[in-house]
Amino acid sequence: MAAEVSFTLSEQDCVDAARTQFRRRATSPRQWRLALAILVTMSAVFAYLDSCDLESALYSGAVYAGLVLLVCPLFAFGGYLLAGKQALRMFHQQAIHPESRMAWNDEGLQNQTELGSFAAKWRDFYGWRKDRGSFTLYMNEGIYYFIPQRAISAEQSSDLEETLVRSGLAKR
Repeated sequence: MAAEVSFTLSEQDCVDAARTQFRRRATSPRQWRLALAILVTMSAVFAYLDSCDLESALYSGAVYAGLVLLVCPLFAFGGYLLAGKQALRMFHQQAIHPESRMAWNDEGLQNQTELGSFAAKWRDFYGWRKDRGSFTLYMNEGIYYFIPQRAISAEQSSDLEETLVRSGLAKR
């Protein structure tokens, strides 16, 4: 079954998509491994240098760990807000906001705008995700196409999800 939707991206669509992608990356354990290892190592070194004996280092380490647990969420929240602001700025920098027509079937996805068009088979995509505000189709971890939920009916949403599951494309 082939289905098609038409939509023009709004400011809010772009902000929501950018924040969703930021939240997805920020909550991925893989993204935090190196940063966490560096923070723990630096905290341990600073705690030891601050105290010069093991017992005091443990107490100082608890203080440093508390600071890390307080500061990291604040930085993450700031990044979340900045992701939306950057998406809004890029939306306004773009001179044209064309209507997109996306169609899908069991073979793949087609997108057509006045700027150009593309057709991709499902195997050309890295994965997909359904969030509150959109269907996101990933070409890789950084490049994605999305269809806002406001532009797609419940039947089309169900059909797209079933098509993606049938295609074997990984849900990310």
